[in-house]
Amino acid sequence: RAVAHRPARPQRHRHAGGSGIATSHALPSASHRREIGRFRRLAAEDARIRLLSGDYETAGMAALMQACDCYVSLHRAEGFGYTMAEAMMCGKPVIAARYSGNLDYMDEKSAFLVGGVERYMAHDEYIDVPPGSRWFEPDPDDAAAAMRQVFQDDKERARRATAAAER
Repeated sequence: RAVAHRPARPQRHRHAGGSGIATSHALPSASHRREIGRFRRLAAEDARIRLLSGDYETAGMAALMQACDCYVSLHRAEGFGYTMAEAMMCGKPVIAARYSGNLDYMDEKSAFLVGGVERYMAHDEYIDVPPGSRWFEPDPDDAAAAMRQVFQDDKERARRATAAAER
C-alpha cells in the first residue's frame, strides 16, 4: 500500500501482492486532462490500483496515512510539503522528489529521494503560469528503483522511517 500525493479516504483493495492506493491532484489544464485520462485508463487495467480523489477531514487523512506502508510524493514543485512531514512523523517511509521545500527537512538518511531534472513549463501545464516558470520532472526509473528498495529492503526502510520520525 502506498499513498501518493494528496491522500484521500482509506479504501483498500486486496490482491495477491497486497493493496494499492494511488491518489492524484492536478489543476485541469489541457495537458493535465490528457494525462489524468491516460492515468485513469492505465489504472483501470490493474486491479491493484485504486484512484481516490477529493477533500477529506483530518480523521480521514490520518486513517489513510496509518493504512499506508509508504508515502510517495513525486511532486514537480512543493512549498513545505506538509503531508510528507506528516508521513515522516507517523514513522512511514517517504519517497519524494529531490526538489523544493521538502529538502529543508528531508535527506538521504530520512527519506528515499528521487532525482530528475528541472525544466521550463509550457504555457498550458498549469493555470496562470508566467513565462520562464520552472518545475521538476522526477525520473520515473529512479522512482521505481526507490519503490523496489522500500518494498524489498526491510532494514533500510525501517532505518529511514525511524530517522525521519526522530527529526
